Amino acid sequence: MPTLFAATSPEARPSGYYGPQAMFELKGPVGDARVGEKARDPALAARLWGISEELTGVTWPNHQPSFV
Repeated sequence: MPTLFAATSPEARPSGYYGPQAMFELKGPVGDARVGEKARDPALAARLWGISEELTGVTWPNHQPSFV
């Protein structure tokens, strides 16, 4: 449901992050979800991107990551 909400809802915002709103964000109606601290770490994201490029052999020219 969060993916469907993000893709189709007029209430969804660009770069929004959505998930369930009840019981530790595991179930319930869809709404804004918490983005963990590590998911917002630019250095960690750059490291993950680099490792992903190495492992897949695929590069994205001029990639500029954006963060929530």
